[in-house]
Amino acid sequence: MDGGVIKKKMLYKNMTIYSLKCYRCNKINCSKWLKCIHCKNVSCLKCIDETNPLRLKYKVFKNGVDGIEQTIYCTQHCMKPYNYCNDCGGNYNSLKNCSCCLINFCSVCQDRNMGSLTEFMLPGDINYNSRINQIGNFYCSKGCFKINYMNEYELETVCNNCGECFWDIYNHGECHKCLTMSKIETDVSYDKKRFILQQEIIKLISREKIKDNDILDKIGEYMKEEIEKNEFADENKIKYRYWLYDLDSGSTNSMVMMDNCIIKILEEFGTIHQKNEDPNISLLLDNII
Repeated sequence: MDGGVIKKKMLYKNMTIYSLKCYRCNKINCSKWLKCIHCKNVSCLKCIDETNPLRLKYKVFKNGVDGIEQTIYCTQHCMKPYNYCNDCGGNYNSLKNCSCCLINFCSVCQDRNMGSLTEFMLPGDINYNSRINQIGNFYCSKGCFKINYMNEYELETVCNNCGECFWDIYNHGECHKCLTMSKIETDVSYDKKRFILQQEIIKLISREKIKDNDILDKIGEYMKEEIEKNEFADENKIKYRYWLYDLDSGSTNSMVMMDNCIIKILEEFGTIHQKNEDPNISLLLDNII
């Protein structure tokens, strides 16, 4: 229109740009990402390798619809099976996980360490007493059960480690993610140390300084001392051959008891001692003995 002013209305659409962030280290500038096919958490390659040092490196699955490589390995070991009971060392296909201390336990050890819960029950209140028994099934011992029973109400808490707010059902002080990550890092550390011990005992055998039968006898002797120091175990079902070829039992206490027996054997034969020239062995002794 002559002499008129033409006004144009510009339309803007708000857009959010999303950046991938590693579930474990929280970094966003990582060179490669992998997504767990089970829990769908995305982690960087460095964290996957650190938490799964024995993983298969070749690609198995196609990339997801988002273009991220999929993997069975996870930084929080969401599908990792724990087959050895923490207390007795029994080998089972499926073990419960304690809601308080996160250890894996069998029903036999739970019955022994839990005992009776009648002291927490109300006479004649069937529903309440049934609830107490149900809650007890989630714990490895009466000690862990008491932590939940005495702090039954959910409290909104700031995690002591990461600073995130969460409902602290079990009065841990740290969120479930941080507790799980801490356990995984401890497991990986113990696996690495156990591998060193396995190699040392294999060296002794190959040099014919000790025979398998002698090792079994000494394990039986030292294991009695370990059991006496452990109030939650009255036996250790871990066999020497299971320990020798174990790869990922981590900080499972029954395996750690075997570690301690092997350390004493290696010390007896002068293979390791507190001032060993091998820094890996010295570090191992500092953390396990």
